Amino acid sequence: MELSAPPRSDFHVDIGQSELDFYGENGYLAFDQMTTADELEWLTEVYDSLKRRAAAMVRDQRRYRLIRSHSGLLPVATPKAA
Repeated sequence: MELSAPPRSDFHVDIGQSELDFYGENGYLAFDQMTTADELEWLTEVYDSLKRRAAAMVRDQRRYRLIRSHSGLLPVATPKAA
């Protein structure tokens, strides 16, 4: 399955000094929103695709390695050990 490109967005989260101080004291920050609905939908497609690929790799019992290609990381079957 070919994945679509991530959606374009100019969404950003501003962090001020009070947030930095809170993080320093508590070790976490909470935000109302971290991304756009479009990006969340795209990320869901990406994770669903990864889960399907992983399930297929487990079913055929072969070992795989990931290679970089023009469309991202692709699983490639490695030769069986002699």
